[in-house]
Amino acid sequence: MKACCVAVSIRSNDFRTRSHQKKLADPTDISREVYQLNKQLFSELWDGHTPLRLLGVSLTDITHEDSAQLSLFSDEARERARRLDKATDAINGKYGAAIIVRGSSVQSNLDVGKKYRAQMELKKKQQG
Repeated sequence: MKACCVAVSIRSNDFRTRSHQKKLADPTDISREVYQLNKQLFSELWDGHTPLRLLGVSLTDITHEDSAQLSLFSDEARERARRLDKATDAINGKYGAAIIVRGSSVQSNLDVGKKYRAQMELKKKQQG
């Protein structure tokens, strides 16, 4: 299956919901492409400080692999990425979902989450 549209939604701690979506020129099943689009859309939505209650990602306009328009020119990089995704899926399927993960998802230095209020109070104490 391939997605033709990627959407990201966020809800802040005051229950305001915002979303962005992007329609793709070519349907994709490549996780790196979806990940990059998600990062781009998320950075357009979030200011980096406001606490979030919800982060949603959706892939829509799903098509079957065999119904996609083929290109006359081969794209070796996309084929390599597709093969990498299949190998990663096979390994994660055999040994567990968290065996192979993106390095960027392992550690985050963002000041959000359960301890946000305590972190903000600590910053206020340190500043004043």
